[in-house]
Amino acid sequence: MPGAGYGFLWPPVTFESDGEQISLHCRPSNPLSSEPVKYLAGFSETVPAQAFEREIDGFIDLVLARLQATSGAKTHLQALWSEIVEERADAVMSAGRKLEASLGFDPDEAPEELMDKMGVLSERAGKAAVEEMAPVCAGPDPVRILKQIEAFSARPGVDARISPPSALMKQYSGSGAPWERGWNLARMVRQAYGFNGEPLPDERLATVLDISPEVLRNPIGGTARAPLSLAIRNGAGDRVKLLLRKRNRPGLRFEAARLLAEQILTPEEERWLPAADSGTVRQKVQRAFAAEFLCPYEALLDFLNGDFSPEAIEEAGEHFGVSELAIKSHLANHGQMDSEPMLI
Repeated sequence: MPGAGYGFLWPPVTFESDGEQISLHCRPSNPLSSEPVKYLAGFSETVPAQAFEREIDGFIDLVLARLQATSGAKTHLQALWSEIVEERADAVMSAGRKLEASLGFDPDEAPEELMDKMGVLSERAGKAAVEEMAPVCAGPDPVRILKQIEAFSARPGVDARISPPSALMKQYSGSGAPWERGWNLARMVRQAYGFNGEPLPDERLATVLDISPEVLRNPIGGTARAPLSLAIRNGAGDRVKLLLRKRNRPGLRFEAARLLAEQILTPEEERWLPAADSGTVRQKVQRAFAAEFLCPYEALLDFLNGDFSPEAIEEAGEHFGVSELAIKSHLANHGQMDSEPMLI
């Protein structure tokens, strides 16, 4: 994409991927701008990633065919595209390119030290875990962030046991949008544990995780804010080490619920289960699960009874033990509030 302009004024379009879908956001040009070309359209669309890739492939093939027909000479685009096609066919190279991009680098521009560290960590934490951590490390100093994550993982944490009913996953269907998957799983887990629409007090949530309720009320460990939260499997069945980064009760409860979803959904070979602020499918499912598990949507509507005022939302947050932001996000993601969805 950076090479698409070649002297032309590139439209203000942003492409964002969560691993399954591509979101496109286009902003119109400033009408007072002195630029020679102005773009008028403003829109946001989401398309499946496979469909996006298929259309891009077809478009480039068409352009190459026209160039070949008109000039007959081999162009820079043709050489670049041939290289991309070859890398796609190599599973190791393709995975490396994806990791580079997730870290925010163009091909071959990621520091060798960083890629080596990611490779070593993949053996210890799991390939999927490293893929989730890469966007967290993206920025001006990814090596420093990665070192922070590794230091955080070495903290004592809290020993937990997350053992959901064995029949649960037989009923779960991982289809639909990420937020729908999270909501559906949360409803199934609540039903499996015999919870209805009532709030989950700290004691009940702690029982599900086999931890002390105090863990959900008071931060444990150092004061430095970590880049993410983790549950680390220790190889002993359903035992995990919880490392929560939030500093308040609603945040701790929400993160604990996210890691509950991780333990249920993530294959056994993965050892590290990260909960981050990134927008991947896995993180979207986690956040949607936590919102519905702690604050069932139908129960929330009953509590609010049509009153979406700041005061009512504050009371709902206290009632369900979640933040006001989580309440607003849950309502927005269900189309009940005229604001940008934040959890999905």
